[in-house]
Amino acid sequence: MQSLFLPIGLCVAIIGAWIAPDTGIALKDAGLIPWGVVIIFLVNGYQMELGETRLRGNLLRAVAVLLVIALLGGPALGILVARAFGLSEAFTLGLIVMSAMPPTLSSAIVMTQLARGNAAWALVLTITLNIAGVFLIPFLLPLFLQAGESVALSPWPLLHKLVLLVLLPFIAGQVIRRISIVRLSGPILRYIPSTSIIMTVWMSMSASNEALAAMDIFDLILVATAGLTVHLALFGGCLGAARAMKFDMGETWAFTLTGSQKTLPVAISVLATMGGAAGVALIACIVFHFLQLMVDSAIIARYMRTQARTG
Repeated sequence: MQSLFLPIGLCVAIIGAWIAPDTGIALKDAGLIPWGVVIIFLVNGYQMELGETRLRGNLLRAVAVLLVIALLGGPALGILVARAFGLSEAFTLGLIVMSAMPPTLSSAIVMTQLARGNAAWALVLTITLNIAGVFLIPFLLPLFLQAGESVALSPWPLLHKLVLLVLLPFIAGQVIRRISIVRLSGPILRYIPSTSIIMTVWMSMSASNEALAAMDIFDLILVATAGLTVHLALFGGCLGAARAMKFDMGETWAFTLTGSQKTLPVAISVLATMGGAAGVALIACIVFHFLQLMVDSAIIARYMRTQARTG
């Protein structure tokens, strides 16, 4: 049920923003979107148990290479693919923003475990790249958006927003985890970040309901193909780099999954600082998010079946 909650909820949010946007617009105007983002990272910070793995040797090299592949190569691919597919300005914005994001906060770690990869590596890579992303994205993303002929974006307000909405709540969650006498857990806590994402998407898209209504199935197919192209290119690039650096299979899975998957909550926090086409741009981010999870799950399932047959 938990694995289906976010996909189903996002579909409901999109439909709700399309057919009944007034409530979502009212909540957005009340300033609730930033609070939704804060809740996401506060709970994620509380839930995430940091390991003791140290940044040295192969892991240090992995971080250095992924900083280039994920935070530089990703948005560069986004620009090239958006131009090749002739995406609209709003979809180009969404694809570039999503392509520039750091790794997912949980999916890459969980999938690494499913593939019997090095989960400690996946955790360290995820945390390191997300923290680095808070400080690098505000300066790199405006350059890529300008190159992609999308909206203009000033780095300093974005840095301020990401620190307030992403980094500080995550740190606060970690502090609460360490000083709490009673450890909170259970299904309700696990659903809070997903619910916050759904509500934030609903509010953001409600303000762009006219543009959503004007979309057709061809637009969705086009942006889905573009997002899948970027993800598979990153997956293949990370896999090739891991083999070139002679990582073992466990390290390769951690490196490849964290390097190719992109986080939706941080993309939402970035788009929350923008107006105009941000609601429609979220469609590209959501489609990218769905496809990367579906494709990587299928790849891992096939790999595990192959391993089972070969002993």
